[in-house]
Amino acid sequence: MEGFREPDSRRSGLRHELDRSFGRFFHEPLFAESEEGSSLIPALDVEEQTDQYVIQAEMPGMDVEDIDLEVSGRLLTIRGERRQEHREEHRYHLVERRYGTFQRSFTLPGDADVDGITADSKDGVLHIYVPKNPSEKARKIRVNRRDA
Repeated sequence: MEGFREPDSRRSGLRHELDRSFGRFFHEPLFAESEEGSSLIPALDVEEQTDQYVIQAEMPGMDVEDIDLEVSGRLLTIRGERRQEHREEHRYHLVERRYGTFQRSFTLPGDADVDGITADSKDGVLHIYVPKNPSEKARKIRVNRRDA
């Protein structure tokens, strides 16, 4: 896989298998960690259906105005920002939620119809629909016997 990779010593067996399995579609590990620990990177599900790929990204507390999707060639980029809601007049005893900006980029499969990509958001989950291009489907090629 190309792109960012965490050191193999920090990657669990399950993470490695998930990264390896989806590596044929996406050239980035599904889990990423920074030196300080896990960073603000939405958890994803990627489903292949007969006629499309469906990507679901967890984005709780984010408005659609805070999410930016872009496709260039076969590179799909998801950018966003989760804004901090803290108020100066309140006293906080514990803050565990992550805030800030993020960006993830994926190389889509060769049969993806990038012109037909659509997206929507419901209940804190971003749904990205990537239709398959029917002309890119694999087909059998008959091998004829050739007599010399």
